[in-house]
Amino acid sequence: MAHKSQVQEPLWTRDFINVTVVNFLMYMVHFALFVTVTSYTIHAFHTSESLGGLAAGIFIIGMLFGRLVAGRFIDSIQLKYMLIFGVIFSFIAVALYYIAATLVILYIVRFIHGLAFGIGSNATSSMASKVVPASRKGEGIGYYSLSNILASAIGPFVGILISQQASFQHIFLFGLIFIVIAFILSLFIKRIPVVRSNDKQNQPKGWKAFLQPEALPISIVIFIIGICYSSILSYIKSFAETMDLVTASSLFFIFYAVISFISRPFTGKIFDHKGANFIMFPTFILFALGLITLAGSVNTWLIILASIFVGLG
Repeated sequence: MAHKSQVQEPLWTRDFINVTVVNFLMYMVHFALFVTVTSYTIHAFHTSESLGGLAAGIFIIGMLFGRLVAGRFIDSIQLKYMLIFGVIFSFIAVALYYIAATLVILYIVRFIHGLAFGIGSNATSSMASKVVPASRKGEGIGYYSLSNILASAIGPFVGILISQQASFQHIFLFGLIFIVIAFILSLFIKRIPVVRSNDKQNQPKGWKAFLQPEALPISIVIFIIGICYSSILSYIKSFAETMDLVTASSLFFIFYAVISFISRPFTGKIFDHKGANFIMFPTFILFALGLITLAGSVNTWLIILASIFVGLG
């Protein structure tokens, strides 16, 4: 009895690797700054924790605008050019941190950086979805999303380490170097074919041109999860400082990365076979357990346990 061997389409192409690495580098810069800017703002400008948190949060507002604008033209503009523009824009934004001598200027620079990051990250996610074979979509996006996961762990760790050993300005230099590398790699990514629709009559208009109604439910879920995780990024360093557990805050991101790195590949395969709901509901519970554990943490071991739950979630 003859058996037909199914040959899987290649996943780890040069374009997929380059897009994933560029995304990793951009997120590294984002997270290294995000986790340290609150503490920096509080100490450098002698502000309250709420104003320090705003310095972190205003980046997200800029990123939202960047993604809305990029999403509007994502199907009509060459993605490679959008990515290159986003990377160059990010380099300019990070360089502007050096002139942020007042709190207001810092807020403006944070917004501009968020805008640039929103454009660049939107381009990489769209490119990844197009270069991944359809038959391995869940697995491919799972591996691609590992770049976000690893950056969200290594970036804060590096940011906290640099802020402890050197100065906040050295984090800017770190960011500029990584963005230059991202720019070089983006030049080697092939252009993605642009499929333009000739049916202009049925093209979305008004607010629907920026927001797809069908995507709103899952977007709201991601928004809520993002708020929860952003609160960890923004305040874990300050939270740990009050309990003299700054080293533990660095370990949180390391364990978070390891657990996410181990779990993400096989959850992607489960997604392909079982569907999204089979993965989502258990991970929501695990993420909630992580937040509860972190809120009640009084020592290093509880912070590490919280990172494991959050990493799985």
